[in-house]
Amino acid sequence: MKKRTTPLILVGLIAAFLVACGGSSDPGPTPSPTSSPAASPSPTATPTPTPTPALPLNVGTPIPPVVGQVISAVTGRDPAPLLALVEYQQVGCTTAQGLGGPPKCRPGDPQGTVYRRFPSGVCEGEWAEDASPVISQIVTSVGDLYGAATLAKPQNDPEPYWPKGESVVMFRGGGNGGPGGYFILGGGRILRAHLLCDRGAGSEEATIKSLGATNYLIAPTTP
Repeated sequence: MKKRTTPLILVGLIAAFLVACGGSSDPGPTPSPTSSPAASPSPTATPTPTPTPALPLNVGTPIPPVVGQVISAVTGRDPAPLLALVEYQQVGCTTAQGLGGPPKCRPGDPQGTVYRRFPSGVCEGEWAEDASPVISQIVTSVGDLYGAATLAKPQNDPEPYWPKGESVVMFRGGGNGGPGGYFILGGGRILRAHLLCDRGAGSEEATIKSLGATNYLIAPTTP
C-alpha cells in the first residue's frame, strides 16, 4: 500500500513560507542620536560711548558788554575795534629753555626783566610784542560764533603767568578749513587771543572746558 506524503510536503512549504515572510525579532543596531549643533554665541555689542554733557546755560546772567563787542567785531571782520580792547601784560622774562612759560629774555637781559607782551599762540603759548597781527589773523581766519562761557580761576594754577579771565568767546573754524579761535576776556578787556590747535569735531567744547568754563553765557549754536 502507497503512503500519502502530500500533507507533509504541504506543511513543510507553509512553514518555509512563514519563515521567509515573518519579520526578525532582532531590531538591529540602534541609530546614534543626532547631536544638535552648539548655538553660536551672539556677538558682543559695542558699547555706545556716553556723550560728555555740555555745560549748563546760565539763564538770566547779564552778558558782559565786551563779549558783545568781540562778537560784533569778529562777525563784521573788523579787527580795529578789538585793538582798543587789548590788555597787554607786564610779565617777567625767563632764561629757561624750551617751549611755553613766560617770555624768553633777550640776550643781555637778566631773569625777571619785565616785558610788555600780549599772550596768544596756537598749540603753544606765545608772547607778542604787538597784538595787531595776532588779532587780525584770528578775525580773518575764524568762522561763525560757537558760544560764550564764564570762566573760573583754577585753585592750583600751574601757569600763573597766563591771565585767566572771567569769560571766553569761542568761534568755529572758517569755511576754508581754517582753525577756530577764542578770546579770553576780563575787566572789559581782551586778555588773550588764540587760534585752536585741534581742528577736529568737538575741539571747541573740549577747549572751553579746559579753560575752566563753568556755564554758558551764549549756548553753542548749530553749525
